[in-house]
Amino acid sequence: MRIFLHHISARLIHIILVIFISNMIVAQEPETCAEKLQTAQMLFEKGQVDQVPEMIKDCLKSGFNREESLQAYKLIIQSYLFDEQLDLADSAMLAFLRKNPEYEVSPTDHTSFVSLFNNFISKVIIQFSMHGGANIPFTSTISSGPVLGIPGERTFSRSATNFCVSAEAKYKITRKIELNAEVGYSQFSFMHTEPVSNGIYGYAESNYEETQRRIEIPLTATYDAFRFGRFTPYARLGFGPAFNVGSSAIGEFSPNDLRAAPRTGASEKNLPRIFMDVFIQAGAGIKLKVREGFVLAEVRSNLGLFGQSTFQGYISDKDDKHFFFNSGEPNFRLNTLNITLGYTWIFYKPARKEE
Repeated sequence: MRIFLHHISARLIHIILVIFISNMIVAQEPETCAEKLQTAQMLFEKGQVDQVPEMIKDCLKSGFNREESLQAYKLIIQSYLFDEQLDLADSAMLAFLRKNPEYEVSPTDHTSFVSLFNNFISKVIIQFSMHGGANIPFTSTISSGPVLGIPGERTFSRSATNFCVSAEAKYKITRKIELNAEVGYSQFSFMHTEPVSNGIYGYAESNYEETQRRIEIPLTATYDAFRFGRFTPYARLGFGPAFNVGSSAIGEFSPNDLRAAPRTGASEKNLPRIFMDVFIQAGAGIKLKVREGFVLAEVRSNLGLFGQSTFQGYISDKDDKHFFFNSGEPNFRLNTLNITLGYTWIFYKPARKEE
């Protein structure tokens, strides 16, 4: 019996020690930021506003999620206002707007917070966009240029690997109109296929593929048509220069006679092409409003104004052109259709409204 009582006493002491030590460990655990926010809210409601900012200011650096951060800033601002520390309230409101420049007041916001909030404005300084997508070239013939024999109807096609990328700075001048300065890079390939005859029957086919790489600098204006929900369709119009930073071509002459081997030319890198073109740009797109930015989808057309060739006619002194390409030097305007996706970042500067 004595052994049994001793065993029960030992078990009871062990349980008490475990509970006591556990309570000590729990008591020593620091408050989480979420718990501090709850405590700060209780202090604010009790009127002990002087303790609120110091309790939660460290958690604003890291520790709050977005909703908790909003609530914490509002508590700090209202505490400074109730404590008549107006300069500190202004500083806290500026910090709040730097993190939340697009904030809109809600019916649950305290009147003191709303009153101070209405004395500030978040100005849009600049918007920066990135675009990328497919580039579809098409040409407008000025003069076809003679070929050996009698040319037939020329067929135009393009590569599926054409692409374009660009960076754009946007400046809002009215509620609906923005001015845009952009720098882009485009690469595109297009092919011409042309049957050749002697006037009686076709004896060969001439194939010619050209690749160009260009830097384009369009200056445009965009107009927001209207807004439905988070979507805004817009139109774009402008112009700009395009600089040829590289062009090459390869040709193939394919006789219909199966006994004759096709002749394929090595890539020609010094095409007689203008260095600078000027284009008119027109397009339309739609943008989706997201936090501090937009997601963009857009279609644009660049219509070239100048002929691409610096030489017209047949280049008889270039053997590779004469023998391999079996064609003259056509002159054409180069146009493109761009289909892109993009993203816009909006940069704000909050400030107190001028009185």
